[in-house]
Amino acid sequence: MNQQDRKALNAAIDKLESFRGIIEEIKAVVEDLESGERDKFDNLSEGLQASEKGQSIEEAADALQEIIDQLETAFEALEEVAAKVEELG
Repeated sequence: MNQQDRKALNAAIDKLESFRGIIEEIKAVVEDLESGERDKFDNLSEGLQASEKGQSIEEAADALQEIIDQLETAFEALEEVAAKVEELG
């Protein structure tokens, strides 16, 4: 690899680091939201948990958990890419 290629590779590594940070920030926000929805649901009586409103809250929490899972998958994939790119450097 010539100097120009290494410079481009280092710029790519810097961008990967930025993406990792962004994904971590998004995940933290979504985790807070998911926790809040779970708390709302858990604080409802059993009767209200079974109601339409309770089910809606639980569905929102489940959807947020799915987003968290997908962000974790994306983060793991990004880690693999970063490791491979750094091997080239």
